[in-house]
Amino acid sequence: MSLILISITSIVDYVKDRKFIELFSLVKEESLPVIRGKLGATQTISVWEMVVGDVVLLGTGDMVPADCLVINSTNLKVDEPYSLNKGVSKGEEDPVLLAGSLVSNGQCKALVCVVGA
Repeated sequence: MSLILISITSIVDYVKDRKFIELFSLVKEESLPVIRGKLGATQTISVWEMVVGDVVLLGTGDMVPADCLVINSTNLKVDEPYSLNKGVSKGEEDPVLLAGSLVSNGQCKALVCVVGA
């Protein structure tokens, strides 16, 4: 009886490990341009190295990597992840960009407010 239980547990663990490896391979190593430091120089960093206070430069087709506040923008429209509204205008009137939103039009500079929430 215990041999059957051990076999079933081993099979279940193996399936879970395979699924984890499959899902982990889907995580992309994405990089994005940020303005960081006193000199205001632009550099490209991994999304995993981003910190609160970075200023990210986003354009059409970019995914918003963290919750941000728009500093300035040009014709900015985003598709928010948990909203039925597509192409929501962002800027002075509504400066909040949510992590996971997709920039559908325009470009902006945005201040990173929350990372990994």
